[in-house]
Amino acid sequence: MTKRIITMDELWQSDPCTYLREWLPREIPISASLALEPLSWVNEMLQLKVPLEANRNHMHSGFGGSLYTASLLVCWSWLHLQLRTLGVDDGVHIVIQKADVQYPKPLLTDGIAICRGVDTTAWAKFLKSWQRYQKGRITLSSEIKPMDAIDPIMDSRTDARTDLSITTQFIGDFVVYRA
Repeated sequence: MTKRIITMDELWQSDPCTYLREWLPREIPISASLALEPLSWVNEMLQLKVPLEANRNHMHSGFGGSLYTASLLVCWSWLHLQLRTLGVDDGVHIVIQKADVQYPKPLLTDGIAICRGVDTTAWAKFLKSWQRYQKGRITLSSEIKPMDAIDPIMDSRTDARTDLSITTQFIGDFVVYRA
């Protein structure tokens, strides 16, 4: 009896988090070093677990470079998943053009990186550019919080500007183009 191999497209359609778990380390190797784990892709919000042990510094708190990379990758992955949802994946490049990060407080436990995406106006503007020119630019933001500070009900509505549990705040401009 031959075991059927599941394609990445089938994996994507059945479970986007499992798809990312397989796809990210193969296509973006640093994600394996960070031990990032996709947790949730619900209502256009992506959450990745950021284990402290793989991302700590000499003071046993989150290493800024690792937290920056995890913050960037959750946004990059959000955009990748959104494009796949539209059926856009072959020959598409997503690159970071500009980014800013702030660390309001140290991460002392495992964290969770969250990207909530953009409002409908910003997404519509991106899509219009993409459909017309096969390229577009979009600004995405993310934050990292301690795992124990996550409230699954409130978290989708929490304003990052007033959330005192945030350890990392990221904002970046991403460019998407067809090769």
